[in-house]
Amino acid sequence: MFHFYICAKTKSTCITEYSSTIINKTIEKVIALEDDYVTVEDLHNKYRELRAASLQKIASVLSLLQSKGYVEKKVMYGKMWFKSIKPSNYFKSTNEQSQIVTKDEIKYRLFQIINNAEEPVNIPNLMEKVNFSGIQVQQYGAMLGQMEKDGIIKKVKKDNKTYYCVQTGAWLS
Repeated sequence: MFHFYICAKTKSTCITEYSSTIINKTIEKVIALEDDYVTVEDLHNKYRELRAASLQKIASVLSLLQSKGYVEKKVMYGKMWFKSIKPSNYFKSTNEQSQIVTKDEIKYRLFQIINNAEEPVNIPNLMEKVNFSGIQVQQYGAMLGQMEKDGIIKKVKKDNKTYYCVQTGAWLS
């Protein structure tokens, strides 16, 4: 019986730590997606994922992000307002769910498009198909450059333009 109590307590502690990590990451994502200053209450009310978190928890995570240089804080109208000041690693997909996605998820989607293409594709073609808002052409170029460096895709020149294709494929030779 004593052993069971320890396991149950450990499991409960793990669940609490896991949910705390999820809340921290969610706050980091949503503040990066906001274009302007927001209050703790704004974030709490706007994002369903944060409704389980207390206002104090959200404020403490934002303060931690501020201490790391990711968030700027201002006091206006008697409230604390926060805004992301670093380039985001998170983006919104433009599909109907408006999901929050990471660069790795975007790279995976880029690879899927390149892999399924019948011929090499360029950045404008990819931008049309990927459907993520807030990403600059340079960011796509950087992601594709990293994928090329990792040996996942290959850059080819055609008609004085840059195209991308998978490393292996009959039509590359």
